[in-house]
Amino acid sequence: MGGTNVQLPIGRQVSLPGHFDLPVTLESARPLGKGFECRVRLHDGTLDEAVISEQEAAALAGSTPDPDSKTPLANADHLRLLVESARIRLAYARDRQFAVSLSGISGADLVIACVGAGLRAFTRFPRVEYANGEEVPAERFLTEVETVVLETVLARLSKEVGGKGTSLAGLDAATRFYILWRFTYNAAELAAGEAIIFANGTHVELDGQHSLTSGAHPLVSKKKGKYALSDFAERGENKDLGMPSDAGQPASLVDVLHRTLWLMEKRPTELPAFLRDSQVNREQLRLVAQALAGPALKGGELGDVSPTAELSALGKITANWQSVVEDAALTTGQREEKKVGQKQLI
Repeated sequence: MGGTNVQLPIGRQVSLPGHFDLPVTLESARPLGKGFECRVRLHDGTLDEAVISEQEAAALAGSTPDPDSKTPLANADHLRLLVESARIRLAYARDRQFAVSLSGISGADLVIACVGAGLRAFTRFPRVEYANGEEVPAERFLTEVETVVLETVLARLSKEVGGKGTSLAGLDAATRFYILWRFTYNAAELAAGEAIIFANGTHVELDGQHSLTSGAHPLVSKKKGKYALSDFAERGENKDLGMPSDAGQPASLVDVLHRTLWLMEKRPTELPAFLRDSQVNREQLRLVAQALAGPALKGGELGDVSPTAELSALGKITANWQSVVEDAALTTGQREEKKVGQKQLI
């Protein structure tokens, strides 16, 4: 029995378990393979969509699907994962129609709404394929949508904090992950499932030998199945933090920043040598500090981005960047040249 032969109860209130928790009004339905793409009105009056299978359509119509049907059904498990992923995120968004802007919705609400919007386009179809005909796995599409959303957030933050030709999206993965976690969740702990999904979108590993939870002073701590970020007070005392590897590989910027903040607070006389030895790009470091300091991230109702102690230290270093970082990084000869130049101007 083809989908076009099923008479659905258009204009009536129906129940679609697995799609909506409450009864909805079926506004219209369009055949899609052997199922239907349905447009429904929710109990609060807003419109939404769902793709239902042949069996679900037959249940609505009060009939039974033809057991001799030879046409393969859509992959129900993949489809449901996509639909429910979008619906879960949509449930927590403030605007169910995804009329979002970076100035109106911020933090977790912004990411949730944008990811939901990205998934919405995909869930209109029972099957999506690559150009070679291979089916796109639901998990892969979710990761790609999250990646696009998070990179867009980073690009906007770069603009807000005045990046001079430098984008946060182009920095190392650990630093991007740290900024995005602070932007999205502040200092909150995350359950394993949510943390892993978030990590997939930022292309970092949370577990394993070279993951963010490894080492003596990891960027992420894991306790009783929950993950949390570590701040500069917990990590900065490590003398090797922020230094290039033995092979000359530069450290992640968040490591350099945490060591810088700790030295500024605890051992300021050691800061100049560290800034020179770390070989850090100071403009990139400034951009990260400005982003984490909060003003650009507070756009809507986000409030403080970083934990209180770290936010205080970030405020101090960004307000005194020239003297704390730029001047401290100068060699003795460079300082003397600067003094001579200033005297000549006078």
